[in-house]
Amino acid sequence: MPPTRLKCSASGCATRPELTGGWAVSPVPGTAGMEAHGLRSALPASSPQPAPSATPPVEKGKRGPVRPLLLGCGTGLALVLVLALVVLAGGWVEYQAAPKIVVGLEPGAMEIALHPLSADQQTVIDRLGHPEAFAILFYEEEMDDGSIGDVRFKIWSFYTSALEYTFINGEQVAEDPLEIDLAGELVTIPYRPEQFGAYMNLDEVIASAELETYLVVPLEKELVEGGEVYYADELTFGLKNDELLYVEALALSVEG
Repeated sequence: MPPTRLKCSASGCATRPELTGGWAVSPVPGTAGMEAHGLRSALPASSPQPAPSATPPVEKGKRGPVRPLLLGCGTGLALVLVLALVVLAGGWVEYQAAPKIVVGLEPGAMEIALHPLSADQQTVIDRLGHPEAFAILFYEEEMDDGSIGDVRFKIWSFYTSALEYTFINGEQVAEDPLEIDLAGELVTIPYRPEQFGAYMNLDEVIASAELETYLVVPLEKELVEGGEVYYADELTFGLKNDELLYVEALALSVEG
């Protein structure tokens, strides 16, 4: 998904409804007014006179009641404020859920120690060098004794040697042939498996991988609540509630 940026202006966040109100006083004319307009002669002599209006006329120059108008204004302002808060809250939620690009990082502010390699892993490195691509998955699993333990599942890929190794908690469990047709020269990745440990937070990942920019894509709540996927130069990693669960260093080839 392409990154987006949220912009909210005063006119775009809320629409302020117009307020109207007040008292309308319309006194009923008496007989004098009717005579002045030549209408009294049209009434029968026995016709009763109309009852006086219950609403007294407002003398010229005096204000009518204003308390209901003030109450209406206060209610309207409160409604506008609530609507504005709802619109702004909705905009913030949309901003949080949108992909974002982060640039200008300074990863050198934190020093992260490398995580030790197992004997099996060191043997592979001594024979083939560092992997040309790798993937790491951190998760919890029920052990043989019924307890819950951490699992480090790692796959190391060596394209030039056409081999792939699988490790579980440092122990080599598989060596498989790797079938791939390189279209050009392989670009060496700037990362090592020992740079990434289980449940590192974002700042630790940035410092360890020396990232200067990345793209973050929040995952849908129904898929992984609190999950985010990050894309950097030849690196993809996933965090849940600010804990590292997945890392993948991607190999690139350049056609000559």
